[in-house]
Amino acid sequence: MAAVLRYEGLRRPATTGLLILAVAAAYFGAGRLGLLWQVVLEGAMVTPLWPPTGIALVALLTLGLRIWPGIALGEFLVIISIGPFRAASVAIVAGSTLAPCAPACCCAGWTSTSPWTGCGTGWRWSSWAPWAGC
Repeated sequence: MAAVLRYEGLRRPATTGLLILAVAAAYFGAGRLGLLWQVVLEGAMVTPLWPPTGIALVALLTLGLRIWPGIALGEFLVIISIGPFRAASVAIVAGSTLAPCAPACCCAGWTSTSPWTGCGTGWRWSSWAPWAGC
């Protein structure tokens, strides 16, 4: 019986770790896809469309704030894939991680379990969540 209890104690951290890695992989894949539409202006890369932000927001709303390291890891991998990691890259990773966390925190108090349950809360979430991230 003690072995079963020990296994149950490892279940949640292992599941969370796998979710973090899955979010990082999805974020990285979407980031590489977003970089296909990049525009180079005076040596700076600009992406008019950045799909990972939507993936990060949905992941935070459905899985909870505990998976924020997956967003940071995914952004880190995207930056490493396009060039060297510099001091400014730390600010980019922090901003890309905090940007979806802000609306997720704002919307978290509106529903008990998920923003997708119930018609009223879904409409309320969809009308205010985009502005919470501004």
